[in-house]
Amino acid sequence: MFAYDDEYLYVAAVVKRTSPAADVQQDVGDREYDADLTGHDRIGLAFDVDRDYSTWYELEVDHRGQTADRCWEDRSWNPKWYVARDAHADRWQMELAIPWAELTPAAPHVREVWGVSVVRTLPYAGYHGWTDPAVWPPSWESFGLLRFQ
Repeated sequence: MFAYDDEYLYVAAVVKRTSPAADVQQDVGDREYDADLTGHDRIGLAFDVDRDYSTWYELEVDHRGQTADRCWEDRSWNPKWYVARDAHADRWQMELAIPWAELTPAAPHVREVWGVSVVRTLPYAGYHGWTDPAVWPPSWESFGLLRFQ
């Protein structure tokens, strides 16, 4: 689910587990920039704010609440964004708040359209996406459209 106000873009997801989890309340401590998410169930979001389909922002959150981000191929981009996560044996969920200042100078106008890719990475099982092809990192053809209302 996507929502927004004058300050933030919000994203929320409830993710069904493919098998019951033993690490439901795993505490990973403080988050670090660009954590290694390899081997972890995660959601990747890519935002192409100008729809040039050649550069975009990427944000990833795994089932533990660890994050990674980059702007195109630049991992030194470290935006300030907020993550809440909760875990249960059959699902995990996340909520994100991303300040507009990290993505664009101002909140989008009504009817503005961005390119967006949403992909779940299931280690050793593959990818599931909002659009086809479901790949991570995304490619230009894996973006759908998000229209602000």
